[in-house]
Amino acid sequence: MRDQRPSRPIPATSPDSTNAQELHAVATVFVTSPGCGINPYAVGNHNYFGYGDTVDTTKPFTVVTQFHTTNGKSSGTLNEITRLYVQGGKVIQNVNFTLDGQTIDSITNPYCNATAPSFQRLGGLAQMGGAIGCGIVLAMSIWSDAGGNMTWLDTGNAGPCTVDEGAPAVIEATDPTTSVTFSNIKWGDFGTTYKSGPGGYYA
Repeated sequence: MRDQRPSRPIPATSPDSTNAQELHAVATVFVTSPGCGINPYAVGNHNYFGYGDTVDTTKPFTVVTQFHTTNGKSSGTLNEITRLYVQGGKVIQNVNFTLDGQTIDSITNPYCNATAPSFQRLGGLAQMGGAIGCGIVLAMSIWSDAGGNMTWLDTGNAGPCTVDEGAPAVIEATDPTTSVTFSNIKWGDFGTTYKSGPGGYYA
């Protein structure tokens, strides 16, 4: 998914746009553009997202993305993006892992400094927050990667797929009815856009 300002063209490498979620049935990455993100499989949790996993992709689930600012208000500067899922009435916290002795479960400036210097050089989260403040458009789509077969998302250290599984020709031949349903899209203050019962999971 890519959000962008309606007032001018935004290059895909600019923090003025964000890929809030890239995913398919067995792989996902929660990522800004360009490239400051968290892939559960890549950080070592191979049972977090997929068929029968913590986030079970054989069943409907809700994706919640939260944008935090320095003062906790819309007037503040964006300094953190968090992710959680809701499935079966339970909140599933984002995967967490350790980097340089610190527990990571969200996208922050220190994390992006360590993993995505190009994103930081372009203005990082502050630049992205400015774009959001100007108004952005939510776009959702199904797309394929003829040049790279989606290996950046789901192959090798990134996921369980082979290098050929993501080829558009293979997908079209093996699953010509590929589809997705986006529904119940909401925005609002933290905790107001979803319902959950007791329990939960912290990966």
